Amino acid sequence: MHLTLSQKELTVLVSARAHRSLLALISLSLLLGACEESKQAVPSETPPAPQPPTQSAPIAQEPEEAPTAEAAPPTEDISDERVQAAVDEWVRAQNEGDLESYKAAYAGKFYGVKRVGEKTSSFDRLGWLKDRERMFKKAMQVTAGELDIQSTDASAVVTFEQSWASGDFKDVGPKQLVLIKQGSDLKISREEMLRSNVGASRAAALTKPLGVGVYRGGEHAMMVVKTHVSGELGVGAARSIERAKSAYKLADESKLEAEHRAMIGKTLAFMGRGEKVCEGKVTGFAVYAAANPHFGNMAMWEGREEGYSRQSDAQVARGIYELAQGRGTHLVAVTDASARECEGAAWGYDSELSPKLYTLTRVKEGEFHARTLEAFQKLAGHKEGQQQFERQSEGAKKTPWSLEELNGVEVTRVTKIEGHGRTFALANAHHVAECDGFWHDFWALWEIKEDGRQVLLSNARGQGSLGEVLSVSDVDGDGTIELFTRSQVIQRVGPVHQVVKDAEIPDFDCPC
Repeated sequence: MHLTLSQKELTVLVSARAHRSLLALISLSLLLGACEESKQAVPSETPPAPQPPTQSAPIAQEPEEAPTAEAAPPTEDISDERVQAAVDEWVRAQNEGDLESYKAAYAGKFYGVKRVGEKTSSFDRLGWLKDRERMFKKAMQVTAGELDIQSTDASAVVTFEQSWASGDFKDVGPKQLVLIKQGSDLKISREEMLRSNVGASRAAALTKPLGVGVYRGGEHAMMVVKTHVSGELGVGAARSIERAKSAYKLADESKLEAEHRAMIGKTLAFMGRGEKVCEGKVTGFAVYAAANPHFGNMAMWEGREEGYSRQSDAQVARGIYELAQGRGTHLVAVTDASARECEGAAWGYDSELSPKLYTLTRVKEGEFHARTLEAFQKLAGHKEGQQQFERQSEGAKKTPWSLEELNGVEVTRVTKIEGHGRTFALANAHHVAECDGFWHDFWALWEIKEDGRQVLLSNARGQGSLGEVLSVSDVDGDGTIELFTRSQVIQRVGPVHQVVKDAEIPDFDCPC
């Protein structure tokens, strides 16, 4: 099986099972690349139809691409011992209140994402250290659990469970650091708290587990049946899809879960916004890896760093696969449907099901728009954003933060959702200024009853960012709707709707 993906778009499918044993796979479109959309065209040749693999006849492995003549010999990866020592020193500086050593741990070009509960803020190096100076005024207790280290010769990505406490406040959650070489030292170029569980409270277990996944490629339509899998599920050499952006390995089918192996031969239906686009049978599996690499990696891979020659596609594919490990590696089911045949597909499902579709209408004025914005501004999450907006803006800004325009683009979108005798309203605000400026995301969902009442279906205090909603459906017929963006699935969990899956491509670069 040859995997050649188009870099123009990425589609995600999600599987939902409720009150039945049938598999339901739903997907949404996901952009390749965190900073810009690729423009490469789909190859004009029509590839031969792939043959469904069996356990006795696995997918054949292609020979590894030979390095180009000008490629430099592989250099030694950053050792785990060096990474562990750098993280230990970073933890020590916090526990001992050593602010100068803490500052020295960060690279000159740095980007940080701070999460406290549902609140998210982003900073450049200056803003990050200014924010942390307040933190160092009180004693703190910081622990870093076992490190998951993925290294190349240029950088290392470290993920661990962090516990942070100061006074009566405590939060726990996964943290990720990106370390780069700066002279003879390792410095932190990116830091992100991936999830913050404040106090003893933790999110309730998700019901109706969903798996993300469809990638539409140059030859085959493919579905991600499980996100964030270990890269060790792949076998053989990493193969390049888009240089320095994405790669893949064939999956070791002996390690697949039974429900995935049972998918071989199943037919999946791919949908556009309002109609079926194509169908395809599952023929095999691969591990797809995608990431936006750090500029330091790019410089070395492309031979722009002194002492390095341009590396081959095979060498860069190995680097991307290792960089994406865990966060950007997904198990994909490959189908026999061609990319050309599936042009325009946005999501998909098991062809045996009949999902209920809803229409989406962007509303920019009128009573529906005004009532939705009025309800939106009364919510606690919006009010907290307004307070932060006024503190961080020059002068007192009384205009609601969600009503601004940034570079000619409205901060808030209002969408009307209708179908099957029901009406919903969605307000989604995304305000991102400069790295150390005001930054806030907040969204809310209501059902509009026949008497005009607005029944809130989401968390009033906020629940992170939400991309543009592309599709709404009741996939499994349980009476609740699911919403799909290019990278997310939003589903009811307990009393509220929230993001239950997010397939955003991990970004290891520094935008500031």
